[in-house]
Amino acid sequence: MILDPGLNELGGHHPATLASIKSAVVERENFDIQVYCHQACSPDFMSEQQAKQVQCFPHFKTHYYSFFYGKPSYTELTEYTLVLAKEYQQAILEVLETTEDSTAILFWCHTLNWEHATALALALTNVTRKITPAQCERFMVNVGLMYHPMSRASTDELGVLQHTMRHELAFKRLAELERVRLFAADQEIQQFYQKRFNYPVGIQPCLLLGATAAYDDCLTESCDIQDSEHSEQIILFIGDAKENKGFSELPQLIKKIVPASPHKKFVVQYSNTGVASELLAVDNDVKRLSKVYPNLELINRFLTHQDLMALFKSSQTVVLNYDETTYKYQSSGVLWLAAFFPLKVISLSHTWMSREAVRLGVDYRECQTYEQCASVVNSNPKACLINQQEYEGLVRERNKVQTNYFNEMFMDVNEWLDIQLCSGFVKLINYNIERI
Repeated sequence: MILDPGLNELGGHHPATLASIKSAVVERENFDIQVYCHQACSPDFMSEQQAKQVQCFPHFKTHYYSFFYGKPSYTELTEYTLVLAKEYQQAILEVLETTEDSTAILFWCHTLNWEHATALALALTNVTRKITPAQCERFMVNVGLMYHPMSRASTDELGVLQHTMRHELAFKRLAELERVRLFAADQEIQQFYQKRFNYPVGIQPCLLLGATAAYDDCLTESCDIQDSEHSEQIILFIGDAKENKGFSELPQLIKKIVPASPHKKFVVQYSNTGVASELLAVDNDVKRLSKVYPNLELINRFLTHQDLMALFKSSQTVVLNYDETTYKYQSSGVLWLAAFFPLKVISLSHTWMSREAVRLGVDYRECQTYEQCASVVNSNPKACLINQQEYEGLVRERNKVQTNYFNEMFMDVNEWLDIQLCSGFVKLINYNIERI
């Protein structure tokens, strides 16, 4: 049971996550996928999911990212939390009332920030007061800690303290609830919370892959390029058309790199969903350039899960131009996909990706200029400006800690779910065995 108020448009992390989860578990026997999404979710999208054995219920009214970038007042935050808590509570109680007593229910909230965690904790507290202990044993709640507490924090000391405290208090309250388990989206988030909580925090596997067993060949064999006319395929941009992902600089990047490498194919992918008005001129410029350069392919639509996997499988390099301030602590699914398949990563900024690349063993290069980037694309690593001292320090740190981070991050979703179900529903499993 996926509770996702953020699922309200065809684009971005939320529909991509649903697609990968569905691809992994839809063939399982005695296993149903249901989604409580936002009421603004497209009817066509929900109908498409129904056809793929995923039931969608347009339930939430609250705008999930209302305060993602802003600073709410105490009154605004209180009202927001109470409304969202009520919506979470109604969804959970409805599921419990409409399913059989012998059914195990895993509520999965895969992308939570601190304000959502506050609302969910309040909802679960109220739910447990309204139901019996036997009903409590029927469900578990897996919570995905997607955002680092330092992400989007103020630059002043008081602002940082307030921001981190909000995260700590919200997720600590969730962690103290008996039927809740916390899973971090990456190792930095995991380490932050484990240092502050007397509570184990696991790793939530990358939710863009789905059933990773289907891509095992990609780990040991080089994938053939679909376009035999070019020696290499390079992803120049992929994802939401956002300023902080370098979309406004994309035309300039294209003009510097694409004509300098006519023997290579470049791919730019984004959809117009959510394109800000100030970026519409950039959108038009990119479309014009795609007609100028024959080795540039523009994919101007949302990619299905299968198409996304096929694109990464057939590519060898991805270029990133993310904003250093926004992505200092913020993760990126593009880096995870590059690590898994694997692809070389060329970055025009120093961000969270720099550290995560070391942890996952990615061939990662940093450049300061478009000219350096063009040179690296043409296989001249010496043109790349890397902070070698910091890189070596990160490698030493990684080698000191004997972890299995790569395997945790890319664990097959089916395998991960089996572990959660078996460990979380021991009493219910024994009850059903006794009934048989």
